[in-house]
Amino acid sequence: MAGPIFTKLFSTSPMSYLKKHVGLVVNIVALAQRFQAASQAGDWAECDRLFVEIEDTEREADKLKAEFQLHLPRGVFLPVYRSDLLEIMIILDRIPNEVKDYAGISLGRQSTVPAKAGDAFATFIALGGECVALLEKTINELDDLFRSGFSDKEIRLISDIVEQISVLEHKADKDRIELNRILRSCEAETPPLDMMFIYQMLAFIAGVSDHCREVGYRIVGMITR
Repeated sequence: MAGPIFTKLFSTSPMSYLKKHVGLVVNIVALAQRFQAASQAGDWAECDRLFVEIEDTEREADKLKAEFQLHLPRGVFLPVYRSDLLEIMIILDRIPNEVKDYAGISLGRQSTVPAKAGDAFATFIALGGECVALLEKTINELDDLFRSGFSDKEIRLISDIVEQISVLEHKADKDRIELNRILRSCEAETPPLDMMFIYQMLAFIAGVSDHCREVGYRIVGMITR
């Protein structure tokens, strides 16, 4: 009985906003991959065009977050805690912001990672793309969870996907250490100020997998209370 009731109450705007938002997150990370490829090739005109798309996507994500916060029901009209959903959206929205910051630094300074680190950096961004794809799958599964009345099968399915995100995030941590080693070897031939901004670009991209893991853990905590 609980499943159909939850579905009817929660089939309106709040979940649709969350699903649209994570779709924008997937899109913006894909744009970051294309941006990195263009910057590595020295195609700053293409980077400029892609940055406009990144800005538009980030702006749309901000708008969706605001609408989500405005339309999220209160009290008994939610099958989960409202505070959990709000926190999930806040963390999720950090990804578009940090992707824009990464691209903004690169474009503004016409700076990219040293050639020696180019392939490793591209792989690092792609790993973030894998994380956000799994996170999108996790969020899309919430509808089935609510329809099932929080069945053990659906909870296990979501928990398994989140565990996959955690494995990827752990790999990203290891890859970041290796990237730092490669970048350190480039410091002698790269101006110090440039290296400072390159490390900051790496930190912004590292946030993608970190935030995905955090959102995943929040979802599991929310549905297993």
